[in-house]
Parts: sequence; C-alpha cells; structure tokens
Amino acid sequence: MAISQATMAHVNMMTDTIIANLAPDGLRSVIRGILASDPDATPIFEKQTRSYLQKSTPKSLGPILNVDDTGRMIVTDDFISTQNRVRCMLGCGLCWNSLPILKNIIDRMVELNPSQQPSYSSKLLDVLNSVDGDIVQAVTALTKTLLHSNGSREFFEHERESLEELLESLKAGSSKWRQSGLPFPFERGLGALFKLLNTSNDECEPTRTPRLLNLKKKQNWPPTGIEIFELQGIKLPRLFCGLWQLSSPAWGSASHPNIINQFLQHVHAGLWAFDMADHYGDAEILFYDDPHYIDALCFLQEDNRVRALGLCNFDTEHMKNALDNGITIATNQVQFSLIDSRPTVKMAKVCQEYDIKLLTYGTLCGGFIADKWLGKPEPELFLDTITPSQRKVRQNLLEVIGQVIDVNYKYYEVICSWGGWTLFQELLHTLKQIAVKHGVSISNVATRWVLDFPYVGAVIVGVRMGIMRSTKVIFWNVNIPGPDIIPPTAKNILANLLNQSLERPLESKRASEIKARFFKVSIVHPPKFLTPTTPSSPSSSSSPSPSSTTTNDATYKSGPLDIAKCGDFPNAKDVQIIVKTGANEIYEKFPTQLLTELRCYDDLLVFSDLEQDVGPYHVYDALINVTDSVKQSSSDFDYYRLLQEYKETGQDIAALRPTSGSGAGWNLDKFKFLHMLEKTWALRPERKWYVFIEADTYLVRSNLLLWLQRLDPSKALYMGSPTNVNGDSFAHGGSGIILSGVALAKFAKDKPGIAPKYDEKLLSLAYGDQMLMKALADVGVDFTKVWPMLQAEKPSTIPFGAGPDSGTRHWCQPIVTMHHITSDEASAIWRFEQQRPDMQKPLLINELYSQFIAPRIRPSIDNWYNLSDDVIYTAPENPDPRNKPADQMSDLEKVAHKSFKDCGRACEEQPRCYQWVYFGDKCGFSHSYRFGRKRMPEDGVKYKSGFVLDKIEKDRKEHNCKSPQWLG
Repeated sequence: MAISQATMAHVNMMTDTIIANLAPDGLRSVIRGILASDPDATPIFEKQTRSYLQKSTPKSLGPILNVDDTGRMIVTDDFISTQNRVRCMLGCGLCWNSLPILKNIIDRMVELNPSQQPSYSSKLLDVLNSVDGDIVQAVTALTKTLLHSNGSREFFEHERESLEELLESLKAGSSKWRQSGLPFPFERGLGALFKLLNTSNDECEPTRTPRLLNLKKKQNWPPTGIEIFELQGIKLPRLFCGLWQLSSPAWGSASHPNIINQFLQHVHAGLWAFDMADHYGDAEILFYDDPHYIDALCFLQEDNRVRALGLCNFDTEHMKNALDNGITIATNQVQFSLIDSRPTVKMAKVCQEYDIKLLTYGTLCGGFIADKWLGKPEPELFLDTITPSQRKVRQNLLEVIGQVIDVNYKYYEVICSWGGWTLFQELLHTLKQIAVKHGVSISNVATRWVLDFPYVGAVIVGVRMGIMRSTKVIFWNVNIPGPDIIPPTAKNILANLLNQSLERPLESKRASEIKARFFKVSIVHPPKFLTPTTPSSPSSSSSPSPSSTTTNDATYKSGPLDIAKCGDFPNAKDVQIIVKTGANEIYEKFPTQLLTELRCYDDLLVFSDLEQDVGPYHVYDALINVTDSVKQSSSDFDYYRLLQEYKETGQDIAALRPTSGSGAGWNLDKFKFLHMLEKTWALRPERKWYVFIEADTYLVRSNLLLWLQRLDPSKALYMGSPTNVNGDSFAHGGSGIILSGVALAKFAKDKPGIAPKYDEKLLSLAYGDQMLMKALADVGVDFTKVWPMLQAEKPSTIPFGAGPDSGTRHWCQPIVTMHHITSDEASAIWRFEQQRPDMQKPLLINELYSQFIAPRIRPSIDNWYNLSDDVIYTAPENPDPRNKPADQMSDLEKVAHKSFKDCGRACEEQPRCYQWVYFGDKCGFSHSYRFGRKRMPEDGVKYKSGFVLDKIEKDRKEHNCKSPQWLG
C-alpha cells in the first residue's frame, strides 16, 4: 500500500481538528486500534515516524533535575522529552540515530554528584536505571541489525565511532560514580557495549553483584508455610516467579543490582524458582529450524549433562508421541486457568500415567483474574491502562514454515473466547465470595484452584521486576491459601458456572496441522477455548452463599442485584435516614451506599454544600441559609462560592478536588449540622427516629431497626459514639447521630429559625458535631453514649476483645455503624449481611472478627502496623508517655525494645497482651486484638506486627455471646 505525495499533503479538516484536540491517551488508543485492524497501516506508521524523527532536530538537553516550589527534586520536561524521543527511535529502527542522544544524556548525568544530594538520590537513581535500560535496548537493536546485515564489517565500522563515543562517556561516568562511593548505575549498558564492540573491560570492571546466598544452610529456610513439590529429586516451591516481562522495554528497566536484590528477596521469602528464556515469541524459528533438536537433548540426558527434559506448550498428542518413543519427560509448561481448563480434558490422564508435572502460566489471565477487575466495565483495549499481555492483538506469524496463521494470543481474547466479559464478571463475583470467606484475594483463589489438581507442579506468576518507580519491591504474596481454601461445595459452584464439557477436544484442528517440530512455536495460536453456556438467572430471593451447591445461588447479575434481603421490620417506616456529604466526594462514596447498605430504604434525605441531583436523588444545599455576614466574613466560604460558579457555568466540579482538596470541603462541613437538622424537620416532620450518617459511614439496617424497636421514641434521645474535645463529650458525626423525633422537635419545631443563631459561634469552633451537642443542650436534650454499637472504627481497626483498663469489651454488642469504610469494605460487609440466614438475628461485633479478621491474622506480618499502642517500651534514653514504669517491668519487658523477637517474648509473657508491633527501637503491646493496616518503611523505620494466636483463640472461646448486649 503506497502513499502518493498528493495524498500525504492533505488531511481532511475535520480529521485534523480531531488530531489537534484529542487527548494524548485517546490518540494513542486510536492509533493502536488502526494498526491492529489494518496490518498494512503499520509500515506506513513506522515510515512516517522515522521520517519525522530524522527531519526534526532534537533540542539540546538541559538539566536532568530541577527543584519545584516545594523544594522537591523533579525530573525536567526536557529530559522526559529527550528520553521519549530515544525510545521512539528504538521502536522504529533508528537505533544508530539514538546513540548521540544517549551520549548527551550520559554526559549530563555525569555532571551530577548524587552523593552530595541525598535529598534526591533515590529519585535520581530511578532515572539512571531507566536510562541504563534504554542503552541495553539500543545495543540489542544494533545486534539484531548486524544479524540482518549478515555481520557486514563495513556496515558496522561505519557507526563504530558513535558506539565508542558512548562507551567513553560511560567510562567517565563509571569513574566519577565510583569515587562517590555509589554503585555504577549503567552497568548493564556498559557490559552490553563491551560485548558488542568485543572490547576488554579490564580498565572499567563492572561492580560485582552479590550471588544468591546458599540459603539451604541457613536455619528456618525455606520459611514455613511454603508448599513444595519434588521434581527429579529436586524440591521446588509451588509458585515460580515468571520473568517474561524482562524481555521487553515496555515494562521499564531496573539496574542489575536492583534485579539481584529483588531475586534475593524472593528467595528469602521462599520463592527460589524462576522461569526465564533468552528469547520469546517467534525467535526460535529464526535460529533453530532443526528437527533433530530432541535427539540432541536426549543424548545430553543420557550423558548425564541434563538431569530432566521439560516441554513447553506441547499438546497431548505430541507429548504422548515423545513418551511412546522412550523420551523421559518431567514437565510440560502450558496455559491453565479457571477460564482455560483444556489440560483437564486429555492431558491430565497422560500426566498422571507418566508422572509428568504441569508448570502453568496464564493462571491469572494476565492480571485480569484479580479484585481490581471485579465490577469493572469491559476494558477499552487500546488505552494505556491495558498491558500488552492483556490486549487483544492480531498478527500474521509463522510465514517461515510456509503457513500464515491468524494469531489471537492475548488474554482478553481468552476471555472473549471462553464466554465474554459479562460471564467473566459472574466468575469474579463467585471467586470474591470464596475469597472474602477465607480472607484472601481473588487471585489467591484462582491460583489455589489450579494448584489443587494433582498433576500440577507449580504455577508461574509474572513478576514485573523491570518497573522500578519506587523502592518498593512488588512480588507475589507468598501467603498461599491452604489446599482447603476451596471447599468441595464451592468447587461445584465453579464447575457449574464454568460449565466445562469433558467431551470437547483439547487441541484445535489448525494446531494439529502444524508440523510437530514447530509445535513449540505454533502454540502462540491458542486452540479453541471451551465456551460455556450462560447460566440461568437467579430464581431465589435468597443471597448467594459459598456453601450453596446450586448454580443459581452462585450467580450474580452484572447490574444491580434484585435479590437483596431487606427483612420484615414494621418500624422501618418510622425511621428517616439522612446522609451528609460534600460535592467533592459525592460521586466517589454515595453510589456505593446506594448499592449496598441504603438500598432497602425507600426515602432518603441527602445534604451537601451544593444543590444538585444524583440520579433520582435530590441533594439539598445545607449551607444555603447560613447567615450572609458569616458567608462574607469567613474565607471558608470561598470554596462554597466557587462550587456555585462551577455549577452555574456547567464546569466539572470533580476537577476542583485536586486544586481545593478535601480540606476545603471539610472546613465548610461544620456549618451543615444545625441547618441540616432544621431542614430535615421541615421536609420530613413527625418521624419517630432520625438517623444522620456520612458518606463513608456503614449502617447495619437490621441491627438499627431491631435496636430502635427496644427504645422509647417518646423520650428526647440524642445518641452516638462519644468523642471528647476540650472537656466536651459529644456524638461523633462520622459514627452516626441518632435523634428521637421528640429531641429533634425541641430544636427545630419549638425553636423555628434557631440554626442561624449558632453560625457566628461556629467561626471559633472547629467541629460542627460539637456545636450540635451545645445547641441540643440549650433546649434540654442531653447526650447518651451508645459506643461501641455506634463505632468510629471499621473491622480492620476495631479493638476486639478486652481492651485497655478503661475500655469496654468489643464483642457481644450488635454493631450499628462503622466509619471510614471504603467501597470494597462496604461491598464485603453488605454481602456478608445478605448471606446471613436470619435477618432478625442481630449481627454482633464478634462476627465481624470471625468473618473479616480471623482468616487474615498470622503469627507475624512484615510492613504492617496492627495499632498496638496500649503500652510502649523504649530504650531508657528515649522515653515515651506510654512507657510502663521501670520498677514494674519484668526482665523480658526491660529488653522488649531491642528487637522484634524480644518484643514478642515480652508480649507472650504478659497475660493481657494479645499482639505486638515493633518499629525502630520501640515495642508496642495491645490489650485487644485488631488487624491494622499495611505500613511501609518510613525514614528507614520498618514496621512488623505479631499476634499471639493461642491467646486470642483462648479469649474468644472463653467469651461466647449468650445474648446480644444492647445499649441505650
């Protein structure tokens, strides 16, 4: 397909308008779509890109880093632009042209001295690592160019000068960086250049990276809990780290030392098996077109130079053929997952007959089988948010062997062939049920499902070690669920949902037509996937349950559920629910409430700082009646006026959040309370109960209604979870505030127009819920504490059990509210409520522990803060107000601050200590058990938490709840 000069000279005006205005990510998506749908467009696109890059002159490179207004070091736009240009050159074959630009980048970086700039050395090293990766990619591209030129020396010598200049710049950088005492960051690039130029590197020997430690000689290795299997006398973990991502610059680049360090961290964690090849894709065809390779491998095995032979992507027919000809095979590496279960059909029988273990890849479908995709719409395949592994791409490959095969080998295509995105969401919902019950992730359950097959040796999980944007090391969670993670009943649910037919052939006809000697390559065209029939819709009003055995009970619609159990509560009509939120968060939090905890309420009142409509719900402006003098005198209302302006001019209010922040909305929040009370009475007078919550409050409806049935609405009741400020005790707004109709009437009915009288006072008060307490006290309504039924915590932070001396045992009380609940947490709690068989039975706090916390707790968790701060132990020279007096300490307590183990020993000695945390030189004890949250190292201080599981279990058994402990 040729383009004439006349054609290239004109672009349709409207098309040019689109190009000029389309957002960069949208433009990239469109280009990917064009190139994927029309193979002839690719060479045109590459040609035009090359022409542009060759004709345009790159800017001279300025500084690499600058200081922003806050004093932080940031990468300059010049550098980003220049590095992007280099990567474009490499992508379209201009590897030679990239060499002078790379040299320019190296020269600028050599001018920096990171040892004198500790405030930005970490950021600088990330930049240097990415440049090192670019050098390696350039050298790799040059090597391939030389292969295609048949190694022409004349061709090579023409550009040798540019290579040698780049090498000299790297040598100069090596010398300077070593003088600074830091490892040279361009080690891989330098080594690649030495190899290409066939030059001795004695004068600039790269820093040696540490070898993997012989951990088998260390005690307590491998760590307990790591499942292993035996392969030809070698013990291996059942999770392999897959390194396919290291084969492409698309995943980023990391320095050699960083890669080795990450390998070490995997090994220390008990994952000492790695899967890597020196090339991927169709490279085998280019170099290894020899049908006798299997004979050579058998000879090496017979000569004891190779212990075992493993296959990759062999179908059952060809694997059986090799076995029948006397070839001993240990493994076969194949794709195997919940949505590609072909190995269960014919291959399973052969594997069990010949004791062959499968090493499986694609088990998580390129990352699609994960919590992050639950409830998400079908992805736009050509946006940057989709990885190359996930994206559907069609290519023509294998022309070398005389056949053109239309290849669909990305994981989105697997989902489409299996049954489509809607059915895939059904599967994720089912997996989530099981995951929540056992305190694990969807990915954990999917991995466990594959590992449970007796002929599966290990699952290969991809590790993106090439991406080093921070000092975090991201690797697979080694806390694999045990073999009983998926009970037989749940497996039946999955089997019914998957609707797998054991009669279907494992391999496609097209694959079987390809010559056996090329089968390892041709498998990139996946055989036909098993396409399940769509499950029938739920017919029962009962909620899905992991213990159900029918398909319908495990099936969820992708839209709003119509099977929610609301229960029969006669007093529901007497209760008015009011939600207080803000325009800057309403679309982030309120929809989750509507889909979960609030879906059973027919009538809601919603107040915010902007009058608007959210679907069928009208949102009232709680600030409209604040006195004009306060609005004009307080700068807090600048944001309020800006909201009105954005609404009137039709602008995107969400865009205000990055500018104004949530703090701007929070400053206005205190003015909402009293006006909201007054407006609520005007809109819904004479209700028996009024329940005020916020957009991140979770309200347990059944417990609320059961509780209010027990209370007397004729009394003036003002109830909540207490918070204390400057001697005042008042109901915390985020935990929920409950007023009887009589109490609200005393304020809003008996004293009409009273709210504005408190506006001026609020200018000197920080909290609106504190002023609410004062205003109610002025009309004779006192505060009643109902904590912990109304709760400022959530399941991961509730102090379960005994608590400190002044506290109350969190255990047998019905839970009515929780605060700071995320969307994921709200969804999980609501589904748990739905699964409970009896809506009339109160949901107690101890059930939250059993459902959400107990499955997650382990003896110790790294990078974790479990909120243990009832007692703190520090070195004598670093006292803390929470320190126990030295004369009351035991010998173990006196050394508790020295290490994590010392802290744990001291905790185990103390009868009331259920868990501990160690950070820096501090040890913290807790008299309750609470899960906490992840906390990465801060300023070099690492957090590690421990739990005394036998004490916790003993305390749970000793405190069975005979009846609910209602308050109020």
